[in-house]
Amino acid sequence: MRAIGVASGLGCSVVTSLLVLIVGGVFLDDAAGTAPLFTLLGVALGLVVAGWQLYRLVAQLGTGGGSKRPAAGGRPGPPGTGSSPAGRERRQVKGARPRRRRDG
Repeated sequence: MRAIGVASGLGCSVVTSLLVLIVGGVFLDDAAGTAPLFTLLGVALGLVVAGWQLYRLVAQLGTGGGSKRPAAGGRPGPPGTGSSPAGRERRQVKGARPRRRRDG
């Protein structure tokens, strides 16, 4: 479900930026009397902006904005081996005092 929301948000951003820049190019062409110059520049700039938005989205997803990758050590360990807070609580050294929990 989350992927559908991200894809639709990206699609709306791309379409909006393309439309604004193309319409702006057409308006500038009408005002300046240069036939396709500013329209083509608007298309090119719109494609660059759309690519930048896609790049930012991929970079955000790759840095933890929705990615469920394992920690830096590679694959996560089996349950109860200390790879999670619950695993650390189950693992105790014989004769060692348990740590006090901070509530707050």
